[in-house]
Amino acid sequence: MIHNQNGRHMNTLLRNVLIFILAIAAGMGAMMLGHKISFMLIPPPPEINFDDPASFAAHAHKITSGGWALALLSHALGPIVAGIIVAKFVDSNHKSWVISAGILWTIFGIINLMSIPHPLWFKIADTCMYLPMAFLGARLIRNPL
Repeated sequence: MIHNQNGRHMNTLLRNVLIFILAIAAGMGAMMLGHKISFMLIPPPPEINFDDPASFAAHAHKITSGGWALALLSHALGPIVAGIIVAKFVDSNHKSWVISAGILWTIFGIINLMSIPHPLWFKIADTCMYLPMAFLGARLIRNPL
């Protein structure tokens, strides 16, 4: 085990990177669970096969506004959970890690928006919410960040 300052910094950085990756993965799990719950509350049209982007694109117009709103809430769960984990467990520079999580979630969201059709209001809300939701998650654990 390295005990000098550089070794300690490297161990802290490695630990923070691993926590960051875990936070993103946990956020993905939370988002997927949110989708499963939303499908129980407002079932999607039976014609949609979520494993087939062409099927989704062909039938997305049949999803109700309530279904889209629940999808948006499910998407918000990801960065909230990531923000909570990052703020709770990273050793230093919490704000930078939370910002990084929010930016990564935004990139994931944009990729999703580009790959399957969504209503315009959803695209705007989805793109704008990831960074604030990561900060909200962090704020729930750390007051102030």
